[in-house]
Amino acid sequence: MTLFATALFLVLAFTVQSAFGFGAALISIPLLTLVLPITQITPLLAMLSMLLSAAILKNHWRSINRDITWRLLITASIGVPFGISFLVFVNEGVVKITLGAVVVLSSLNALLALTPSTPMPANAVWPFGFVIGVLGAAYNLIGAPLVLCLQWARLQAEEFRATMHGVSLLLNVVILIGFATGGLLSKATLINFSTGLIPMIIGGLLGNLVIKKVNAEQFRLMVYLILLVMGFSLIFSGIGVL
Repeated sequence: MTLFATALFLVLAFTVQSAFGFGAALISIPLLTLVLPITQITPLLAMLSMLLSAAILKNHWRSINRDITWRLLITASIGVPFGISFLVFVNEGVVKITLGAVVVLSSLNALLALTPSTPMPANAVWPFGFVIGVLGAAYNLIGAPLVLCLQWARLQAEEFRATMHGVSLLLNVVILIGFATGGLLSKATLINFSTGLIPMIIGGLLGNLVIKKVNAEQFRLMVYLILLVMGFSLIFSGIGVL
């Protein structure tokens, strides 16, 4: 039953990821916490996201904004140990409340399209990188702060997408090294990874169909409204555990 639910949730998550270019972690983590411990979910998503990014970058790596990417990766790598420590040592209730708050804030940002009107200062990339590293290592929530950063940097569509996947690929390598060093890559995680490959592919194909057949804006609105509900549910669930 757990494997079936995991596969179903991953199909939903990567359908959204394929349709919009990001969102797999935002969708899957609130759902997967129903059937898996968070310490298995984060490395599972790191491996699947790394594979997806590598496949996409095969033909688009030249469009990566290298200046932003290397600066993000430096401070993100510093943030990774903090994220892993938070994941392992912090009370489950606090983890759920924090995760729920991140999901809610990310969903509100996407719905309201909150982007500063002034150009992004060059030094603003550094703190973004640290936050991306912490959230990426703790929950694999690389996409939400990275989207905000790249939107503020006013990257063009092709450069935006390539940089998203470039940062995701390289940072997930760092995160997985951290997990391996900390003994968090368990046999169960590897089984879930092998089980998740087919759902990821199915989700990728469905995402292409969704974006062609369904009104993209209506679908996007529905997804983020559902995420808001799931985020608040996580917060209340975490309060109940405290």
